[in-house]
Amino acid sequence: MNRLAGVLILTVLLISCSGPSVPSDQGGGANLRETRPEAMRSPGWLDLRTLSAHTDAEVKTPTEPYIRGVWVGGLFYPEGDVVGARTEPPAKRIVVKGWLAVTTRAFYPESLARKPRAPRIAGWRDKETGNFYPASTLDQGVEVDVIEVLAEPTPPEGGS
Repeated sequence: MNRLAGVLILTVLLISCSGPSVPSDQGGGANLRETRPEAMRSPGWLDLRTLSAHTDAEVKTPTEPYIRGVWVGGLFYPEGDVVGARTEPPAKRIVVKGWLAVTTRAFYPESLARKPRAPRIAGWRDKETGNFYPASTLDQGVEVDVIEVLAEPTPPEGGS
């Protein structure tokens, strides 16, 4: 009987603690029902040369080229453009031309004949070191359709 009571109490405790949020009046406040709660966001930057993640909590100054944004989990959401020089890779290096998917830091070689989902940056990746050399600004992937604005027709002269 004692064992059954213990299992019952443990079950009740586990069920009551399994909710996705803690009321703020109890010292909590992280509401995991939001898509990207502020508590899970870490402002920082992506070092475009090494593709390493950095947060503003670091005392270190970003080295160019880099891009500022917000880290949510292991994903990066840029909030600006590439800072620093966009140059070709050093001579005598074996590099692959392609696209960097900024959010995931995955590299898509040009030979795949498909660009990654935006935001992305064109450039080269060093096959030996893995370093990335950006060749373009941030491509947000927003393609604007050109809408031709037609002027109001003018009535013929002399007619009403």
